[in-house]
Amino acid sequence: MPHATEGPRAFETADSRPTRSRAEWISLALAFGAVLYLLRSASVIAGHPGATDVSVAMARWHVGRTIERAFPVAILVAAIAAALALRLAARPSLATLAAAALFAFGLCGWGVDPARHATDPLDARDRALLVQQIAVAIALALLLVRAARRVASLRTRSSARARRIVLAVSTCVALAVPCAAWTFCRVPPAREVRSRVAEYLSRPSEWELVRWNPAAAPQAGFLAPSLDAGIDGAELPSLILPPPCEVRLRVPDVPGTLHLRASGGVDRRFPWQLEHAPRDASVALEILVDEETRFSARFPAGPLEGGDGLRA
Repeated sequence: MPHATEGPRAFETADSRPTRSRAEWISLALAFGAVLYLLRSASVIAGHPGATDVSVAMARWHVGRTIERAFPVAILVAAIAAALALRLAARPSLATLAAAALFAFGLCGWGVDPARHATDPLDARDRALLVQQIAVAIALALLLVRAARRVASLRTRSSARARRIVLAVSTCVALAVPCAAWTFCRVPPAREVRSRVAEYLSRPSEWELVRWNPAAAPQAGFLAPSLDAGIDGAELPSLILPPPCEVRLRVPDVPGTLHLRASGGVDRRFPWQLEHAPRDASVALEILVDEETRFSARFPAGPLEGGDGLRA
């Protein structure tokens, strides 16, 4: 009876060892490949500490557009690392060094991503990132070697059902990672763009004169509210409205929200031109939209006290 019991066990162990090793290698490759891809994608999306929101959105889109190339490379790197870890299970230091080098290669994106997304050791901004990636690669290699040693140990020999469960879980994880990246990273980033739909200074036909000074009709010209380079520093294209004057501008009928970009003011010579005017004299500017005041400014006649005040 003892021989009848022990014989089949010895035969089963010898026969199932290659199959068991292959299944465990695939499980390790899929699991660590998915983790490697996640870490690499997070590194690309995070970028440098000073990255803008636009840069992060563009990096996320890059991750989504390169799934077909980056994910298989991550699985391949993890498969080679897992094979080395299983083969060198009796030499954990050498296995850790080899796996860490492979994982560092995968995390840095060398040979896979364009230069702007790969870590450049010669760039001062990338050196800190390179150190972090090497530290993560070493930690990942230590986990892989430990898992491989447990797999290779006869004391932790798992049953066929347990191996199938582990392989199924690893496969599900490996499939879920690229599916998630495809879902959340393939949408191109959106950016608000404004386009000019009307230029009133070059289209006098868009003006409707409501009332004006008979001695001086409104016209397109140039005014210099200030000579200060920090404010204007030059003559600006302007719609000159000698008071009293009222002009109605026709808003184009186009879809979307329209914004009127303009400023109101008087020429820098205005205080000297009216230096003898009454103290309560002033020039008032006002913009109404559907009879609702949206902008108003008043410029008193006479010399101004303290700096520029000719533009609002």
